[in-house]
Amino acid sequence: MRFNAIDDVECKQEALSVKIDVRQPLSDLKDAIGQVIGVDVGKFRMRRARNDRELKDLSKPLTFFGLTGDDPVYVEAGEPLPPHHFIFCVFVDRHSCTTTAADEQKQPNENNNSESNSNENDERFEYLGDVVMCSKWDLKQVKQRIHEQFGERLGFDMALMRLRERLNNKLTRVWVDNKDLKANCLRNIKDYKPVVVQRTREPETLTDHHAIMYVARYVPKTNSLSRTLEVALDKTSTFAELKQQMVDLFDDVDSVDNVMICKPPDWQIKDAHALAKLTWRDPKVRDRSRIATWRMRDGDTILVRSKTDARPSAADAAADESTSDAIKFLQKRNNNDAQGIRFMAPVADPTQEQRKQEQQKRMDDIQKQRQQQRESMDAAKVQQILAILPHIDEDQARVALHAKRGDVERAIESLLMFST
Repeated sequence: MRFNAIDDVECKQEALSVKIDVRQPLSDLKDAIGQVIGVDVGKFRMRRARNDRELKDLSKPLTFFGLTGDDPVYVEAGEPLPPHHFIFCVFVDRHSCTTTAADEQKQPNENNNSESNSNENDERFEYLGDVVMCSKWDLKQVKQRIHEQFGERLGFDMALMRLRERLNNKLTRVWVDNKDLKANCLRNIKDYKPVVVQRTREPETLTDHHAIMYVARYVPKTNSLSRTLEVALDKTSTFAELKQQMVDLFDDVDSVDNVMICKPPDWQIKDAHALAKLTWRDPKVRDRSRIATWRMRDGDTILVRSKTDARPSAADAAADESTSDAIKFLQKRNNNDAQGIRFMAPVADPTQEQRKQEQQKRMDDIQKQRQQQRESMDAAKVQQILAILPHIDEDQARVALHAKRGDVERAIESLLMFST
């Protein structure tokens, strides 16, 4: 087995090696490496690669970790972790810590530039540090461990903690209370996995039947979203219960009978023109039906409006429609102008016929040149056949060569068989 020196982090020096049977346990390999580098086995860790997971269970054979033959092992200084323990990178979502139900606002259809969005995301997630946790812990033990280590920096009680995974600058899957750490990670558990702590407005207990959704208030008069909240919805609840929850969340929605809800795709929310053409009469939305018929996922958006919302007047709607048509026409014209296209009838080009004739002439010259090359190659092959079979006529050699598709040897064989 090859391995690096413990002070060679970049693996630039010549690799060290030990000889060991791959059927032996990992503890034997670690003892052998410790003797070579002169470090106690309790003061260094082993990995398959630099950023790979740590080799922890010393009782397992080397083949259990996929180590065979001359495979490399990465060695680094540090206290080794026990089996089933992993290092997690903990972040805190500062937006959830500073935002309350009264002032929480979001505009999903607002187009900001990429630079401002990246700066906002950098400020949103604050890195707290690393924490070691066991994959067999339930979510309560996980929250206790994080709160014990970072409670002062979080600044809120453990009962208000919600844990979520993070992909780049986007929050993804939510960890639920009825699963252990390994099940919450969907068995994709590894060292230095990021986990984000969010602050909730009130204590909550999440299960597999919950989804973290964005609920936005749609205003028909301005064709915009005035306010968006992040809530945990029970997928086993009915649409009647969901409507009642919307009435409790939004003060300007007066009664359940006036609530209208829909779940459009993300692209329709970001497009103002498509947002104005939303379909609010969804056949799936029935009071006794469960909201799981929507196939809800974490991060989806539900739009809410009231039947009593004021709509734009007919004159305003006609003006907006004509304005949008004019804008579309101008955008199309500008795009075509940038590509060298004009809104005008095609004009006959006096040199077009001349260019066609020149192009046809070039093609004819190329075909003649290729034909001459083929004729010269056939003549050389015929002369080769006549040199071997001088009693054969030139016409017979050409016919045999053509029948055998230019293969001289097969043509000679056929001529010999015919002559005998």
